Amino acid sequence: MAPPKPIRAVPLRHPWRNLLAFALIFLLLAFIVDASQREAYDWPAFAEYLFDQRVITAAGVTLALTFLSMFGAIVIGIILAVMRETSNPVLRALSWGVIWFFRGTRVCCTVR
Repeated sequence: MAPPKPIRAVPLRHPWRNLLAFALIFLLLAFIVDASQREAYDWPAFAEYLFDQRVITAAGVTLALTFLSMFGAIVIGIILAVMRETSNPVLRALSWGVIWFFRGTRVCCTVR
């Protein structure tokens, strides 16, 4: 029995990928140049509010809340995972119920 022939893999060519990338970069640069020259954007007011103490404080609070909520979610997830793998049927059922509830809850509820 002859050994199998090695597979000769030929990489696929993607010529439109480069063209699309250049077009997107060009459009981004055109937007930046256009936005920097328009008076309607009122860049001095933008800079004034961007570096305002209230905005900086609010951004810091937002980042702190984001970090704390992610940390809390990781801790709760680890606890639920350990409960799910335990041999105690009560803890396993409780973690199953909590996971089932949160997986089944829709993220966004639309009002009709």
